Amino acid sequence: MNLKSKLEDITFSVIQHLPIVPSFLMNWADDYLSRRITELEHETVRQQWDKASLEKTLSEIHERQQDKEKHQ
Repeated sequence: MNLKSKLEDITFSVIQHLPIVPSFLMNWADDYLSRRITELEHETVRQQWDKASLEKTLSEIHERQQDKEKHQ
């Protein structure tokens, strides 16, 4: 996570604890949340692809091991 993201996270945390939030901060918070949700969705999809790839590789390794055992 880069410095800008950390600062945004801190700013959002501070905004959450304000009793009254000005409209420009509400707009910023809305944009921030939308962007973070999109980033998290992207990360979830990437992790699912990584998991599927690892599972496929593991399956191929098991198949090769079984083939070797059959031929011995």
